[in-house]
Amino acid sequence: MLEEGSKPRLEGAAPESATRTGPSWVRSPWLAVAGAFLVFLGLAGLILAATAPGQDFSLWPDLQRNYWLIAAVSILVCLGFGKRVQIDAVTDLLNLRISGRFLLALGADAGLVAGILFGLERGDSWHLESGLAALALADGIVAAAVLGRRLLAGPGRKPRLPPSPVVAAVTVEPGTLIPFDGFVIGGRSEVDDGLAGGSPLGSLRGAGDIVHRGARNGDGRLTIDPMVEAPAAAPAFTAAALFPKMIHAKALLIFIGLLALAVVLAMTGAALPALRLELGLLVLCVATPVALGLVRPLIHAKVVRRARKLGWVLNGTAVIDALADISALVCGRGGVVTRPEMEIVAIHPAIDVEAVELVAAAASIAQSSHGVWARALLRYAVSRKLRLAPLAEWTDEILETGFGLRALTQGGQGLIAGTRDWVADQGIRTSLLENQARESLTTGRRALWVAQVTPAPVLIGVIIGGERLKPGASEMCKNAKRSGLTGALLDRRGAEGGAELARYLGLRFVEDDTLARKAMATEWSTLGLKPVIVQHRGDPVPDAPVGPRLLMGMPVAGDAVPAVAGDWAAATAREDPRLILDLLRLCRDTRRREKFGYLLAAVFTLPGLWLIANGQSSAAILVLAALIGLVGVIANAQLLGFVTSTATEIDEED
Repeated sequence: MLEEGSKPRLEGAAPESATRTGPSWVRSPWLAVAGAFLVFLGLAGLILAATAPGQDFSLWPDLQRNYWLIAAVSILVCLGFGKRVQIDAVTDLLNLRISGRFLLALGADAGLVAGILFGLERGDSWHLESGLAALALADGIVAAAVLGRRLLAGPGRKPRLPPSPVVAAVTVEPGTLIPFDGFVIGGRSEVDDGLAGGSPLGSLRGAGDIVHRGARNGDGRLTIDPMVEAPAAAPAFTAAALFPKMIHAKALLIFIGLLALAVVLAMTGAALPALRLELGLLVLCVATPVALGLVRPLIHAKVVRRARKLGWVLNGTAVIDALADISALVCGRGGVVTRPEMEIVAIHPAIDVEAVELVAAAASIAQSSHGVWARALLRYAVSRKLRLAPLAEWTDEILETGFGLRALTQGGQGLIAGTRDWVADQGIRTSLLENQARESLTTGRRALWVAQVTPAPVLIGVIIGGERLKPGASEMCKNAKRSGLTGALLDRRGAEGGAELARYLGLRFVEDDTLARKAMATEWSTLGLKPVIVQHRGDPVPDAPVGPRLLMGMPVAGDAVPAVAGDWAAATAREDPRLILDLLRLCRDTRRREKFGYLLAAVFTLPGLWLIANGQSSAAILVLAALIGLVGVIANAQLLGFVTSTATEIDEED
């Protein structure tokens, strides 16, 4: 399992379980967790039972008689099950560094040594209770640390996946999905594709062009040769550090404060000078809360579960820290804030032509096509219950100057629809509506010119189409700006509603080219911004700023999260953009919960320190305070479950 200072592995790296060796209990870490906690809870239960009023039996003689057996089991817990705790402490000592994990080991080892020293005089009830309490608290500290590491490490690693089989070139039929990323080696078609942030509107693809997996082919046939890809590998599950940076940054001051506290209380609480060492060690143990190693892991485990309820599957607990730190939002437009489809936004019929006649004619031509225009027109016609003319035949043409569809109805009417240049080449006069079309062709919109060629060539009209915002996209952008997030939209092309989005985000678009993205990455790095990259379907965003990635619209099966090389990733099968801010709000709330959790854990050390300062050492009170503190930390972590979601299921209009 990964600890502080570890690096996330790149895609293709061997999973940890593939090389894991060691004793069987190391290969099954839950055995170590169960063993350590059983010893802690068992000893704590014996101490509380021994001091329970009104009992008919006395456990103190048995505990005194078996003291060294209890001490031996405690040593096994602290040095065996808690081996990683000890190794981390030794590593810090060798590097002359004080960290949170060193403080954890210090408290556990101080309690273990204090328990051994108190055991030498166990015939006295004060020594017996103090020693048993020290051993119980040492076991509890180690048990919490072992469980905490296990919770942060997440599920067991999956073995390396076998290399993907070699795929030969395939022919993609009209209207079907492209099965893999590849190069076009034959054919020509309008493909509904685009990288994250690219336009989902159709683009002409021919020999030498790149097409991407999941894109829908238009009316032509394409022969595609697959790209050479690295063998598939299981995505890394990156574990968060056991303690946040704030604990490590203040670890030296905490260490000095603990030593000063131990010296002061040992001087004032010990009746004899010979007891000051043992009492000082007990102070160090009591002042290290049993729940210390569980504050962060419990909260992170709760966030992972809560995120799943919101629709997100995280590929590591470390992603929670990354998302809690972000200050900028970079999102691909297509599929994230806009629907990956076209919408009819304006209709300009010719003189003496009704708007419904124009749409009916265009939809009649499109009913045998697979292009983006065809799907948009048919949705529009169905929603308005328009009658379409049955076709006798149809053909499509894709040229360098544009594309077009030609159809012949069963009534003998010849109709065409396509780009302005293509329609003009068919002998149709387009100047009659060019002014109206120009006014509607704002950023990202496209025009479809519709005309009749037989029995007489005449322009019917022009239809303007563009992308539309997803429900919830505007709300997501407003909330991002309200939360102080700097933002950018990748790719200005095809951004219907782009001005609206730019106003909500308060920033700018980034053009879909390498230089612009490199400039953005450099600029944000200089400003110290920490971005989160939101993509659709996991398409790569080259030259984007480095940061955690959220993948929208990615089907998730079980715990299978798509791997993103060098980054932490999260995926969701839902499409509501508001889920992005829900997840970010949830991760940001972890910081507040962590701070309160550490404060809560520390508060329950005060009763024990007060006892020692007054020359007392009640084992029952020390153990009970530790258990109550543990319950309080667990309850604090569970409060994250009350973070509500603002997202709702998308209501499809069609």
